Amino acid sequence: MRAASVLIALVSVALCLPAACAQQATGASTDRPLATRQNFFTIPFTAPAGRTGAPLEVQLFVSSDHGRNWQLYGRQQPGAGKFQFRAGSDGEYWFASRTIDAQGIPQPTQAHQAELKVVVDTTSPQLDLEATIGP
Repeated sequence: MRAASVLIALVSVALCLPAACAQQATGASTDRPLATRQNFFTIPFTAPAGRTGAPLEVQLFVSSDHGRNWQLYGRQQPGAGKFQFRAGSDGEYWFASRTIDAQGIPQPTQAHQAELKVVVDTTSPQLDLEATIGP
């Protein structure tokens, strides 16, 4: 199975898919979702040290309802550098992350905000043609 990648800058963590990195480099908005035909992809991240030192954990949250509800999808040590995401179905997925410091304090502390939006569409296009004979 092939994996795609995505990159987005966060306040305390950076998630990155190549298409999003390119958008950031050109100053384009990352509010528009990225589209992929893959239901399995890698979300790389970097977790720089914050005010309270190096984070102990990076958490990835996902929303499939445009940010109304968020679920903890995975936890990684900062050195892991990536999350593997598998979409359960086609649709739009929003991602947010946070770090946990040595005192157990999450950063950022405010409500989740989408840092990365990905539309998964594994359905092949279909074209129906209808020919009419006559004038």
